[in-house]
Amino acid sequence: MGFISALLLTYMEEESAFWILNSLIDKYNMEGYFLANFPGLEKSFYILIALTKKLIPKIYELFKKYNIHPSMYASQWFITIFAVNFKFDILVRIFDVFLLEGEKILYRLALSILKISEGNFYLNIKKYGDDF
Repeated sequence: MGFISALLLTYMEEESAFWILNSLIDKYNMEGYFLANFPGLEKSFYILIALTKKLIPKIYELFKKYNIHPSMYASQWFITIFAVNFKFDILVRIFDVFLLEGEKILYRLALSILKISEGNFYLNIKKYGDDF
């Protein structure tokens, strides 16, 4: 929550940031990301796997073959709303869309990152073989 709070505090007073953070927890269903056993995160992983299988089947099969689960790469994406992964000017736009459209943007970004990185996955497999 620290990354999200830091972003909010760059634009508003502490009390406003607190209430926006409260809204993120309540209205944007982020509570499950911070509870014990991360039930919201598990739900997001399930949705991401289903979307990957449907929209990027080659990546889905590759991850299945090498037992790569979203918990290995996407935890930070969802918990911080990508606050750790993008430059500030892009992150602000992500938050704008997130506040407007909700969690859909998280899946769109995750799928986009996977699709853009698809070539790198295959290069690493070629380079490292089954040790990948």
